[in-house]
Amino acid sequence: MKLSPRPSHCIGCRGEFCNWYQTTVGQAIYQQEQAFLQKALKQVHAWNILQMGYVSWEDDFLTEEQKRHYVIVDRNRKTTAPVPVIQGALDALPVASKSMDVVIMPHALEFEPNPQQVLREAKRVLRPEGKLLFLGFNPRGLYRLFHYRLCGRKSIPWCGHFISQNRMHDWLSLLSFEFESESYSFLPSRKFRQIETVVGKYTPSLTIGYSITAIKRTYTVTPITPSWVDSTLFTPDPITDSVSRYSDDHKKS
Repeated sequence: MKLSPRPSHCIGCRGEFCNWYQTTVGQAIYQQEQAFLQKALKQVHAWNILQMGYVSWEDDFLTEEQKRHYVIVDRNRKTTAPVPVIQGALDALPVASKSMDVVIMPHALEFEPNPQQVLREAKRVLRPEGKLLFLGFNPRGLYRLFHYRLCGRKSIPWCGHFISQNRMHDWLSLLSFEFESESYSFLPSRKFRQIETVVGKYTPSLTIGYSITAIKRTYTVTPITPSWVDSTLFTPDPITDSVSRYSDDHKKS
């Protein structure tokens, strides 16, 4: 499934997107995303962790031990990240295949021209049974739709091409990822969290973002030996075989 062409003003706006985290709503989302990443990273023992795209608050959810095995790939190398940053495109990662235990994608697709290729790259660099931690914006959220109309199409981050959780589920399933957990969990303020207890199943319409934890599965195909290979139907008859040998010996004499 192909996406519609993305507006040119959306592409490459990640630097401006990082500044959005300093706003009131950005701070609320940051706190919830930080808690998700902290909890997810505590549950894995990873020697190599890759983050696709800089978000400016890595120092708040990483431990000192994790920083030793952590690297960020971003189009702009001029960042103040507490870990090494490699300058490169997310749809052509300068990383060896099957070399990472965990890949973190904090809104890595919203401002990219080819999101499906970015996902393929994430799969390529992940080791078998490696984990993918994905953060995305909810395109159907009422808060996003309101600001999209109010602030205009060029405002950050609402100008980004948001991908729904259902579509992400389809894309990752096609790439042989198995879902460990997924949820709509990022609300714009405490007031929305209070409303959440009332609206119940309609909560996804209030959220700004969602999270997905997926595992890269690899399946080995074991060839099955056909049953007829060991069948006695194709075993030479000893009587016929002895007669044929006798005929050959008689001709030679």
